[in-house]
Amino acid sequence: MRKNNKKRCVKNIFFVLIILMNSLFLSGCWDSVDIDLLSFPLATGYDLHVSLEEDQKDEKAEGDVKEPKVDVTSLVPTLIPNIEPKEQIETISASNVAYTRALREYRDDSIYFPGTLQVLVIGRDLALQGIRSQTDSLSRLSVMPSSLFICLSEGRAEEILRTPVDSNRNVAFYLQEMFNGLNDRIYLKSTTLHDFITNQGSGKNPIVPVVGVRGDGKIEITGCGVFEKDKLLRILDINDARKLTLLRGDQCIGYIPYEIKHDGKHFDEGALRLRNSRSVKVSKEDGKWHFTIQVFLTGSIMERERTFRIRDYTPESIEELESVVAEQVQQELETFVQWMQQDLGVDCIDICRFALAKERKELEGVIDTPYFICNAQIDVETQVTIQNWGEKE
Repeated sequence: MRKNNKKRCVKNIFFVLIILMNSLFLSGCWDSVDIDLLSFPLATGYDLHVSLEEDQKDEKAEGDVKEPKVDVTSLVPTLIPNIEPKEQIETISASNVAYTRALREYRDDSIYFPGTLQVLVIGRDLALQGIRSQTDSLSRLSVMPSSLFICLSEGRAEEILRTPVDSNRNVAFYLQEMFNGLNDRIYLKSTTLHDFITNQGSGKNPIVPVVGVRGDGKIEITGCGVFEKDKLLRILDINDARKLTLLRGDQCIGYIPYEIKHDGKHFDEGALRLRNSRSVKVSKEDGKWHFTIQVFLTGSIMERERTFRIRDYTPESIEELESVVAEQVQQELETFVQWMQQDLGVDCIDICRFALAKERKELEGVIDTPYFICNAQIDVETQVTIQNWGEKE
């Protein structure tokens, strides 16, 4: 009897030890935070501060002795279903972006988690002054995704984030979907936080898509911003953005209109859908740098004013169309290069890095000066290849 009790006691102790040992390997939730206490921002906007007495009082009350310089607007969705409004949009002013996170702690009982950001909108006035410190603040956060989309607002970023889009989604999702696969729809490539920072190296300058609000209240892409490192220089419309994209070699696909004239009179017009690529040749002769940019366009005929049957598409007619489009595009690109050298004075077409790869020691100190790009010889060659043209009887 005593032996049985002893065996039973040993078994119980062994069983308890097994449970205790297994509990050491179980994941615990001792430091968990309820989801209702978290804020997951999806979009944020940076603007040059608009001086308001109330904002300045708040700034001083929180202990920041410096005057506000930046307005940070955040869009945070409401996680609880069937609660209105569906998102919270708040603007906080401070001397820098990082300090707005501290001020937020005084106004909100939830934990702000910036790692969920999808889109960053930069106001035009702030971009003109340079945004190195603002992007540096983001890149220092280990949770910040490098795939964060960056765009420029024609006006204030706050206006973009407060623009309603539709009842099923907020503006953050709208912008994210707009920039996803942008280069497969138009001649413009979306810019991420990683792109913006890496394109500020020697011999390189970033470009950023520009968004604005149309007369009917809808957000649309209106062009691109040309930066000198972190500072905005010029905003280009969609036509000039297409020329810039072709010269930079950012692989995209889009539509190019054309017109054919015979003996100076209108003969045909239409549009081609073409995918672009480029190659750059660089050389140095008699102390002067020479660049040859070869732009290749390949695609299909999407529309023609004069409709031909397939047997009417002779090799000669296709070659004529290819030649006309190539000449038209080349003239546009040469005009853009001339404007860049004479007026802009900055390499926005991403070619200086090829010279830097040849003679880095010699060019390290001058590659980013206006003198280098303005005195270089830049030639453009364009080649158009139509792969198929369709048929209509």
